[in-house]
Amino acid sequence: MKTNNRNTGDKGEDFAIDFFKKEGFEILDRNYSKPWGEIDIVAKKNKVIYFIEVKTVFVGEMGDLENFDPLFNIDKNKKNRLRKVIQTYLKDKKEDDSDYQVDAVAVYLKSDKSYEIERVEDIFL
Repeated sequence: MKTNNRNTGDKGEDFAIDFFKKEGFEILDRNYSKPWGEIDIVAKKNKVIYFIEVKTVFVGEMGDLENFDPLFNIDKNKKNRLRKVIQTYLKDKKEDDSDYQVDAVAVYLKSDKSYEIERVEDIFL
């Protein structure tokens, strides 16, 4: 049985996938998992592979948006785990020579069942 946090996360990932598809990305994988880490979404556009970390938060009213930083939970340890699982993914999929980028996406769920998405590109810079 899924927890509320997992259900919220899944919903946010669904919205993020819709967002990226509308932007012309091909979705390659979702929840690629290894014991040392997980990648929420793997997408491709213009021969570049995008590894996307999705953070979903229920904000209720719009005024709460400014109090949430999508990168808040992506600390040094999380980035190290992401690097390791990305290298594993590239090797597993025989994409070792591919260009890639790591993005973060914040999905803000509102009380009226709508949502907003904020994308932060290339978080490893």
